[in-house]
Amino acid sequence: MAKRIDLYLASKSPRRSAYLKQLEVNFQLLDFFLEETLDRDLAISAAVEDLAKRKALAGYEVAKANLKEQGKDVDVPVLASDTLVALDGMTMGKPKDKSEAAAMLHQLSGRTHDVITAIAIYDPRKEDGERYISSLSVTQVTFISLTPHQIQTYCQTGEPLDKAGSYAIQGLGQAVVSSIHGCYSGVVGLPLFKLVKLLDRVGIPHALSARHANL
Repeated sequence: MAKRIDLYLASKSPRRSAYLKQLEVNFQLLDFFLEETLDRDLAISAAVEDLAKRKALAGYEVAKANLKEQGKDVDVPVLASDTLVALDGMTMGKPKDKSEAAAMLHQLSGRTHDVITAIAIYDPRKEDGERYISSLSVTQVTFISLTPHQIQTYCQTGEPLDKAGSYAIQGLGQAVVSSIHGCYSGVVGLPLFKLVKLLDRVGIPHALSARHANL
């Protein structure tokens, strides 16, 4: 018997997949590429949310194309997420190389920045005007003062290269963080308390909803 799929995940992030597995969501990954460009006409938070929505729609289009070959329609919601670091009104995405990663870490050194994560679900089962639901998490993260040697050594590990702001709080990057105010999982890339609310809204079962039903 084929595994039931309740959700498509429009992300290649192993961390987001791990969180969904932890929540016991029946999901399937969508393999696709979308150029991650922000709408500069929007405020930073709105631009991050807009990008998450575009990712969800792009994921839906991929699923639709794949299922069309089988004569089927997509009737499963698509989840997408996007994370950016913001400092002094400027955004930091993933660095292009070690040099750019080092420059980002130098800017963040000894300072507090915002980690903005947007999650969006595109639900093809709804009417056109009701297909998107989304939510936003903003967390303040403070770095220790980093020496040039620490920055270069961290960059040499390769960990910063595919991370917004050039650090991974779930990895070695936690050693450069002195404090965090807000949602830890949001900094990792998928704010779970926000996600659970969205899953409940679209009727997708997860570990907490199942346990609650049995209380």
